[in-house]
Amino acid sequence: MSAPNLSVAVPREFIEKYMSHANPYFVKVYLYALSIKQEDDTVSVSVQAFADSLNMLATDVDLAIRHWQSVHIIDVLESIKKPLGYKIKFVLPTEKEDFKSPLSRDDKPESESIGQQLNSSKELKTMLLLSQNILGKPLSPSDTKTLFSLYDWLNLPVDVILMLLEYCASIGNTKMSFIEKTAITWHELGLNNMRTAQAYVTELGKRDVYVNHIKEQLDIQKPLTSTEKKHIALWQDTYHTSVEMVALAHEYCIAQIGKMSVPYISAILKSWFEQGTTTIEEAKRGNDTYKTKTAMVAGSSPSKAYKDYRVFQNNDYDYDEISKLAAKKLKNFTKKDNG
Repeated sequence: MSAPNLSVAVPREFIEKYMSHANPYFVKVYLYALSIKQEDDTVSVSVQAFADSLNMLATDVDLAIRHWQSVHIIDVLESIKKPLGYKIKFVLPTEKEDFKSPLSRDDKPESESIGQQLNSSKELKTMLLLSQNILGKPLSPSDTKTLFSLYDWLNLPVDVILMLLEYCASIGNTKMSFIEKTAITWHELGLNNMRTAQAYVTELGKRDVYVNHIKEQLDIQKPLTSTEKKHIALWQDTYHTSVEMVALAHEYCIAQIGKMSVPYISAILKSWFEQGTTTIEEAKRGNDTYKTKTAMVAGSSPSKAYKDYRVFQNNDYDYDEISKLAAKKLKNFTKKDNG
């Protein structure tokens, strides 16, 4: 296996003829794409992934791709819908042949052209005025360009854009980078009319309410970690667990290990889901059976009853092991009880 190439070969022609006249953001995109190109000189560009890696707006990544295409040093071979982006190929002008771009519209307009289109469209003027009210601040030229791109580039209708802004404001994040990232997600999900957008926002609202109730039940004061978010999404979307059932699992978790553990609670909820336990009464009956059989085992052989709980000693918890043991024990006892 050959060692990875730690250097990037930049064409001299790019440096001498193109780089000095280009927007610095465009140069960043070109060099980054060049650094990850395949052996056949192609790159799959996710505009949002590039934006995150380069700490810039996805709008500017898209502008960069279109710029380099317009000066004929890349070809856009394919437009990708999800994740939003392109498949491009690096070429030199001397290699350039007649090529029909698959892009469905002209290059995105710059400030002067944007201003002309805004002045000629009452709908877009209204959108910008309402956007300022929703965001609670005057729009900068950069903000205006980004909002216009949601309409022109992502083809989102004005009423959907305004709903998107209201959603972002409702969750307390009105950074333009977040608004743009959210808009790209909506575009990829096909939320291009009020009906689908409203249904999606309503579902997000239900999720937020569920998450807030869970945080309250588990007494979580800090922001959720990515792992905790994944567990809670599993409880809601896959297990369809009520907040009350989560509270009961939390109670059992505290009784068993002396502290709150989201992975441990998740193991209990997973076991209930697999057993078809859907009510508080069923869960309590299962727990009573568990305690009874544990006590019986302890009476005959204390070491056997507690040998699997060595992971709880001295407050040095192995939560992965705890989760496995919890799921295994609850499942095994239920099988015995049903048998």
